[in-house]
Formats: sequence, C-alpha cells, structure tokens
Amino acid sequence: MQEINKIIHKKIELNYDEGGIEVQLNFLINEDHTEIAIINIHSSFESGLPNSATFEKTDGIYNLVATYFDLKGRKIVERVNNKYAVDIVNEILKIQKQI
Repeated sequence: MQEINKIIHKKIELNYDEGGIEVQLNFLINEDHTEIAIINIHSSFESGLPNSATFEKTDGIYNLVATYFDLKGRKIVERVNNKYAVDIVNEILKIQKQI
C-alpha cells in the first residue's frame, strides 16, 4: 500500500444561465502519482449530474462516472455525458496540471 504524502482540497464553481454548479474534490498525492478520492457535486438547477462521481479515463477520454443501484439492487455505472460534465472534466484536468 502506498503512503499518502498530501491531500489537496479544491473547489470549482461554474455559472450558467440556468444556475450554478459547485464541485468539491480531494486529490490524494503520493510520491509517484495523484488520484482523485472524492468528487462531490452540487447544483442550483436540474443539471443531470450525480451528487457524487468518479473521474475515469477510458480509451484516452476522461469522463465523470456515476454509480448507483436500481430498484432491483443491480449496480449501474454510467458515464455522465452532458455539457456540464464536459466543463467539469476540463476544469479538473486544468487543476491536475497545476498540482
């Protein structure tokens, strides 16, 4: 198990005509890599975004991913594909370059 050297908390605020979105992230940093441990999303309008998400790279493309359970108890994993998710992903990538 790798030792965590540092935890960095960041907040992203995005404003749209429909309302605002706030994203809170925790980055875990160790000697050889950085990972995102927590992504919490709050919006003042129906954005189609999950309250909690993960950040994953598939086929060279980064996505926000929502995980939830349906009424039958089956685990559902979905990429979030809307303009707000794309903006959040782009902001996360900017922050990662700065860290």
